Amino acid sequence: MLTLAVEPESALRCITRSCTDEWPDGIASLAWKRLVNKFTEEGMMDIVILRKKLEKIKMTSKGDVVKLFEDVYGIETAARQIKGKSIDAQELLNKVVMEAFSHKDYMPSVELLVMKNNIAREALDIEDVEEQMMKIYKITRFN
Repeated sequence: MLTLAVEPESALRCITRSCTDEWPDGIASLAWKRLVNKFTEEGMMDIVILRKKLEKIKMTSKGDVVKLFEDVYGIETAARQIKGKSIDAQELLNKVVMEAFSHKDYMPSVELLVMKNNIAREALDIEDVEEQMMKIYKITRFN
């Protein structure tokens, strides 16, 4: 049935190669995997997976800034290794700021930093936010 909807011969080949001894009519999951590999831009699926991981990053209830930035920078590093695609710095910054806003200890100082940069019309970068959050983290951790 799937073969009727496929035009290019290369796509048809992906479907016919999904046939096995156990599944002479083919396995849809295997055909789908081969079609995705054939027609998806290189690295696109990896970026989608990394974006999903980025979405799942949450600051712990104790406000562990070190863990937050380790996770975010880990995703940044993995994204850089994908040829032709990446996760831009603004996405990472947005995630960190949103996590800071969700925690009572960090929200006021990060909000002030964001407003200060908006007034000065300066670009805010993730290192600025990390520095501000680390100051608060050190103060609250040792008290």
